[in-house]
Amino acid sequence: RARAHCHRCHSQERQVACMSAAAPAVQITDLWKYYGDYPALRAIGISIEQGRCLSLLGRNGAGKTTLLRILAGLLRPQRGEL
Repeated sequence: RARAHCHRCHSQERQVACMSAAAPAVQITDLWKYYGDYPALRAIGISIEQGRCLSLLGRNGAGKTTLLRILAGLLRPQRGEL
């Protein structure tokens, strides 16, 4: 049985139950976004657990800002689920 400190429930004993019961904070499935005929995002899928940090890295034009704008509700994807 795991014996690490859980930052959410502040308990060593409940960590396993706490971690397994948590739903993802962000769940993206098959996300697509086009600008004209150009696919800025193609079939993006990711699951981010609560309390986790994530970095978006990529070259210019890779779709980092587009993805963040979709997550913020400023843009709508053509396909996929959030």
